[in-house]
Amino acid sequence: MGKKKLVRVISEYRADELGLPVIMKDVPVIEVDGMEVLDIDYAKISELLFFALIMKPAPFTGSEVRFMRLFMGLTLEKLATSLHVTHPTIISWEKCGNEATKMTDAAEALLRLFAAQRGAKDNELISILLTKYFQGPVNPSAHYPRATVVELNAKHGEAFPRIHFSEKTDDLRLLQEA
Repeated sequence: MGKKKLVRVISEYRADELGLPVIMKDVPVIEVDGMEVLDIDYAKISELLFFALIMKPAPFTGSEVRFMRLFMGLTLEKLATSLHVTHPTIISWEKCGNEATKMTDAAEALLRLFAAQRGAKDNELISILLTKYFQGPVNPSAHYPRATVVELNAKHGEAFPRIHFSEKTDDLRLLQEA
């Protein structure tokens, strides 16, 4: 492979490559062997996104449930067994696409704990989840962020991207353009 050369930085890029809509900001475009390509470390972003989704301050969408299941390397049946539901239940959640799954608060809390237990390097994340999700049900009328934003910060040379959830009109507009 040839030497990487930074050509430009794209301020906003809608990425669907991970199986869910993600807005990436400050995406570096490099030249490799005379071709321009996006310089995105999908493995690193997938791992960071997985942990960000566990702590997401809103109900899961179907595409987020599917992303988490595939990231954990689980079949529909294995995830269903782990959450004490049927595999058609998992299918129905995943079919919700980019809309909220409407799973019960208990099922969502169990999925978050199961995912944290599968991916956590220590018990701190599980402790945080227990405190956060077992203090009462999610407020269904609350206004939740709907856009997942990954800031690659190529302009600033930062090593790790920042992931957050947004309700900003510009972020939501970019998601709807696809």
